Amino acid sequence: MRNDRRLLAVGVGAGLTALTVLLFVILRIKFKDQNQMGATVDAVAAAANVAFVLFNYSILRYTLKQIEHTQNDGIEQRKAWQADNEVARSQLVTLREQLDQERLVSAQLIKEQSEANHSARASYEEALKARVDAIAPRVSFAFSRITLTYEDGTPLEGGTIFGDDGEKQARLIMALYWDLVNWGNEPAKLWLPSPWEGKDSGNDWLRPGETRSLRWIQSYPVSTFLSAARSGHGIRSGSDVPWTVARLVQVSDLGNEVTDNHSWFGALQLFDQDGSQLIVRDPSQWVNAAPVAVRERAYMHLGVRAAESA
Repeated sequence: MRNDRRLLAVGVGAGLTALTVLLFVILRIKFKDQNQMGATVDAVAAAANVAFVLFNYSILRYTLKQIEHTQNDGIEQRKAWQADNEVARSQLVTLREQLDQERLVSAQLIKEQSEANHSARASYEEALKARVDAIAPRVSFAFSRITLTYEDGTPLEGGTIFGDDGEKQARLIMALYWDLVNWGNEPAKLWLPSPWEGKDSGNDWLRPGETRSLRWIQSYPVSTFLSAARSGHGIRSGSDVPWTVARLVQVSDLGNEVTDNHSWFGALQLFDQDGSQLIVRDPSQWVNAAPVAVRERAYMHLGVRAAESA
């Protein structure tokens, strides 16, 4: 439409120019008198100049209108682009919020599924453990007593003093005893990792209702205790001697579904030191340990371990 208007304005200008030339030709033919013709030509020329000025003014005005329309169109186009950008940005923000929300929902679902799986597995394992516990061995391993004697079997009493060198050469025998009891109705398989007095390490059986006493014996001269005290190994009152006793017994059912590791740890405190003398402590203070061993149960086909006091 604007191009059509521009062509119309150019055509009007060309028409006015052609009309002016035509008037000059007609006047030239009609008026032979030079004076009369000159006055007429001046009038026509003046009219033509006025027309030409008006034409140029119209072209200028039209051009300014065109520039104004172009600027307005540019402004409107920029506003439209800005509006489109705002819409796109808003849509992008909304999309990001939706994605974040979906991520949170997915993470929550994964967490809930993981917890459900963990709970189901725990329930399954507990059910299996309950079934396996029904056939597991019911065996206890507990410390019973300690004896301290001379080589001839004479027991030492609390308050006995070893002072001179001759007394310190006397050899003492320590014997510790544990009771292994099968409280169940089925035989239990035993494995003794380390030798006991009168029995080698290895496999054995414990019948239902059987109580078996295990003994561990060590023999030392009195001077050994004194030298240990002097070297700072701690045979002083209230501290441990160098002999810390650790004993282990393994018990399992006949099908090897469950294995119980019974571990006992104790510190021997047999003497007090007074200068160069060693004084036998009261027998009730010789062993510092809990009587019952700690049991760690392993479910062989579940890969689960549980520690507790037997």
